[in-house]
Amino acid sequence: MLRSLWKKVLLFALLPATVFAANQNMVQTGNGYDIQYPLVYLANEKAQTAINTDIGTYVASAKERLNTKNLVTSNLTYKVAYEDDRYLSIIFTPAWYYQGAAHGMYNEIGVVYDKTTGEKLPRSYFLNIKSPTLLTEHMPIAGKDLPKNPISFFDGSVKNHIELKPPTWSNVPYVSDSYYLGGDGSIYLIYQPYELASYAEGATKLYFYRPLVDYFNGLNKEETTTK
Repeated sequence: MLRSLWKKVLLFALLPATVFAANQNMVQTGNGYDIQYPLVYLANEKAQTAINTDIGTYVASAKERLNTKNLVTSNLTYKVAYEDDRYLSIIFTPAWYYQGAAHGMYNEIGVVYDKTTGEKLPRSYFLNIKSPTLLTEHMPIAGKDLPKNPISFFDGSVKNHIELKPPTWSNVPYVSDSYYLGGDGSIYLIYQPYELASYAEGATKLYFYRPLVDYFNGLNKEETTTK
């Protein structure tokens, strides 16, 4: 009986599992700055170096911002949005405050790394949309009926559905390259405060669940074929 149990334990141990990167939280503080970022460890040292080198650019940018006139603070935080065997999706949030400003400001920068190569993958690798007009056509807009195949539009907390509110926000001005993975093939595009909604609603997100990702990628293929 013990031998049979040992065989089952051994078999379970040999089953494939998601290999997560070992991320060490790093903190740098100084006069006017508080910076947090991940130090990524991978079995593939070349990929590890490439990812950490790119992360270093966000750290350097946060420090360099302090040279801006009348800037009081410059901070950087992050969170791992998603990870699987191949992809590491991180959201960096640089934040800053100018002397006398009504409030601080921040951006959310979503990046996705290929853990096998260390490459930072462009949004088009997963979701290929060339025209912001196409996004606007599928957005929920206050006072209008929902379009066919609507894009879910969330506030910064990703808890509340919102709408574009004309005349201030009546369209999507560009296709954002700041994005993160949500798992199950879903993708979120990030838009900064004031771009699609008020500051109070934060860095807004356009959510594409897997069938919607396939739908938009299919539209792009059709457009390419007809040219």
